[in-house]
Amino acid sequence: MDPAQPKTWSRRLLVAAAVAMLFTCSLSIAVSQSLLGVALVALAAGGRRAWPRTDLEIPTVCLFAWAALMVPLSTDPGQSLFYLRRFYLFAALWVVAAAAVGETNRRLLFWALLAGGTVLSGWGLVTALVEHGGLFNRRMAGISGAMTSGALLLMVGLVAAGATVTRGLGRRSRLVAGAVAVLVLVGLVQTLTRSAWLGYLAGLGTLGMALRPRHAVLALVAVTAVAVLLLALPHGWLPDRLAKRLDPVEIAADKSTQRRLETWRGGLVMIEAHPVTGVGDRGLTAIGPDYYGDENTLYHGHMHSNLVHLAVIWGVPGLALGLFLMVAQVVVPWRRWRRMRTPSRRGPPWARAWTLGALAVGVGFFVAGLTEWYFGDAESYQMYLAILGAGLGGGAAATEA
Repeated sequence: MDPAQPKTWSRRLLVAAAVAMLFTCSLSIAVSQSLLGVALVALAAGGRRAWPRTDLEIPTVCLFAWAALMVPLSTDPGQSLFYLRRFYLFAALWVVAAAAVGETNRRLLFWALLAGGTVLSGWGLVTALVEHGGLFNRRMAGISGAMTSGALLLMVGLVAAGATVTRGLGRRSRLVAGAVAVLVLVGLVQTLTRSAWLGYLAGLGTLGMALRPRHAVLALVAVTAVAVLLLALPHGWLPDRLAKRLDPVEIAADKSTQRRLETWRGGLVMIEAHPVTGVGDRGLTAIGPDYYGDENTLYHGHMHSNLVHLAVIWGVPGLALGLFLMVAQVVVPWRRWRRMRTPSRRGPPWARAWTLGALAVGVGFFVAGLTEWYFGDAESYQMYLAILGAGLGGGAAATEA
């Protein structure tokens, strides 16, 4: 039974906007951010009691406070002030946590997320077959580019996989979630985004450890065996483009790998020059030539790594606060999940599914962000925070009847 909820206009609007936002997160950042604004207004209209507690408030406020404090010390204060708007996305954490009260709402939020991921993956796969003559011949750019699409699909896939193994959801729901997980996985592979692949594997490993901690070693051996098998396949067994993305020699020589190494070296020079304040939250293309020694270097506006980029724009203290937030985004769902594993506080099945999915996504997104600037990617970060909100809102319901 769902807990009694006041059927106010603000409550109805909040849930409707949150559900629509989770669907459009995979499809349009303009629409999803607009819906986030609508949900935020509805949440505010509900009064102080409507705001949920996620246990991520302190690390979020600490990072925001440091970012605001660094604005006047930035190498471009005007742009840094403008970029403070990125913290608007954090509203997704609280609006979805507030909406994820009651099993009916959690189920609606879940299927909305999966529906958006299904459209994104299906559109990309159909495009690959019709326009490029088959899968894996070219990267699936999707609607927002290969890097972003990879992050979106890794998160939808992990939430779907978590639901597939959650007892109590019902056979039909688990079968549909499993089918979506497979479709989204194919789309994820089609993006040819290795950071997202690694994040997905890390998330799957987290699911296994959360469900069967004693079998974690067996799961690691199985994943390693599959990886070795893929690398050992004879030439021609895998599509050429896919085989190159898996070949260690090709990876080391790949332009994207060399570009990342080059970018990180420049980032370390920036950090050394501004270790406390950073250069400020700003575009880095204009100042790149001042820190990269080679005039032939291709200058980029971001560092292709959450950790490196945070240190570049906000200094070492900013990196420490960013890590504080990232670790909390994994630890808090893990603690919620551990409480929900006890028989007396197991909670309803959709709450468990969301909490388990949020835990896997937290780990997967962190791993993927080691080689991508996903903290600064609005599409993927908004979905990430929304999933955490659903997981933490559901995890708070561990004692629901």
